[in-house]
Amino acid sequence: MIEPAPAPDETARIATLRGLGILDTPPEERFDRITRLAQKIFDVPIAVVSLVDVNRQWFKSCQGLDASETPRSISFCGHAILGTKVFVIEDAAADARFADNPLVTGGPRIRFYAGAPLRTHGGHAAGALCIIAPTPRRFGPRDQELLAELANSAIAELENVHTAARERELRDFIETAGAIIQSVDESGRLLMINRAWKAALGYSSEEALRQNVLDLIDPAEHEHYHAVIAKLLASDPPVAMETTFIAKDCRKLRLSGVLNALRRADGSMETRGVFHDVTAQRELERIRSEVTHHVSHELKIPSAITSLALSMLADSGAEFDAEQRQLLETAQKAAEHSSRMAEDLLDASTSDSGQLRVEAVPRDVSKALAGIDAALTSLAAKAGLTLTVKLPTRKISAVFDGVRLHQILINLIGNAIKFTPPGGRITVGTKDGDKKFVEIFVQDTGLGMKKEDLDRIFDRLYQTVNKALQGAVGLGLGLHLCRELVTAHGGRIWVDSEPGKGTTFHFTLPLA
Repeated sequence: MIEPAPAPDETARIATLRGLGILDTPPEERFDRITRLAQKIFDVPIAVVSLVDVNRQWFKSCQGLDASETPRSISFCGHAILGTKVFVIEDAAADARFADNPLVTGGPRIRFYAGAPLRTHGGHAAGALCIIAPTPRRFGPRDQELLAELANSAIAELENVHTAARERELRDFIETAGAIIQSVDESGRLLMINRAWKAALGYSSEEALRQNVLDLIDPAEHEHYHAVIAKLLASDPPVAMETTFIAKDCRKLRLSGVLNALRRADGSMETRGVFHDVTAQRELERIRSEVTHHVSHELKIPSAITSLALSMLADSGAEFDAEQRQLLETAQKAAEHSSRMAEDLLDASTSDSGQLRVEAVPRDVSKALAGIDAALTSLAAKAGLTLTVKLPTRKISAVFDGVRLHQILINLIGNAIKFTPPGGRITVGTKDGDKKFVEIFVQDTGLGMKKEDLDRIFDRLYQTVNKALQGAVGLGLGLHLCRELVTAHGGRIWVDSEPGKGTTFHFTLPLA
């Protein structure tokens, strides 16, 4: 006896078979109908839909045989799946491969066998449709063609079972998912909703499926919804959307998610949306922004008054000894720091509320950088640093807000001063970018940053930890605001740094 060899595509074949999800399932009439038909057409006592597993052949449908499976090592179907055509053994007792096979020498005493491979659309053989008889017989081309046609019917049923099972799994997944899921046709009529959708909006399935999606979206956001649908129609990738739905009890829900377009063969389109309820999150953000704005506004005035009073005292001509002068300078720095934090808080709250204004017009980059030089050289000198501004050799006209550029550079140069030990250098200059942008850089010879800092340096409220730095390090808003402001200009910002070797911040502005 010769045992069947593993198929050349054995690993993929077994994966395909297991993926059908049909092994060890109960008998089904759709398969029994095929084996009964094969039994009658070919006048044989046994007809089987056999699926060849790793170590066994398992029978999904079996006529004329009591067994539900047999070892693969003695199976005829194990040989049948190795080819692409019908595998025929006209007399097993006279075939060296099967003469001493237990299925030949013992029950069911196979003499004739014909098996048509059940190959899926992926080309892998899951098993075979076979017919068996206890007496030798001829099996010509026409018979083989007919058995192959029956095998095609069995393959179709196998894949239908798989498709139906996958559809049930998908429906169950959608129904039990925590996300709010809906499907809408081209006219806006709801086609499908899940349990989370009904729980969030309060409609039953019957009520919801009579609704148009525009009846559920806040009228103030209809234009935005139409714009998102237009964008979806113009491209295949998912489109992000956040909008306000109105529940059955008139509550307003802020839902955020993505829309996908499903284009059908008949030319129609279905829009599927997966959302999460962010109502509480957006309300918390609104309250936080309002509180931040209020607190920072209230802090700004007393900080400014304190700073002004200390400056007037320092310039009054009064005589102070060394210790008093040191205390006065410390108080001035603390007042300036408080005022700066108040400004950062105020800008951050403005950014969060979407009210961060940038009045960008064509301006001369050289003039803007020259103004920065005059403003910060003395501050750097007080810290024992050299600040150099390398003005471009040619006129560069870029589109930017002069006040906001000043704010960006103040933050970046202020950081450089803070993190650079006395004797260090800070350099500000420009580089030619591509034809659309000018690049501005702020380079220092300071402490540098670790990689974990580089990955998060522009995050809101993120602060680097450096034991070499003494004094307050701010709120972690300055660089976050720099990114917001650069982005608002249509540019980008990034950083290069290495511990002990300094840091360079780069950002771009669009050319006029």
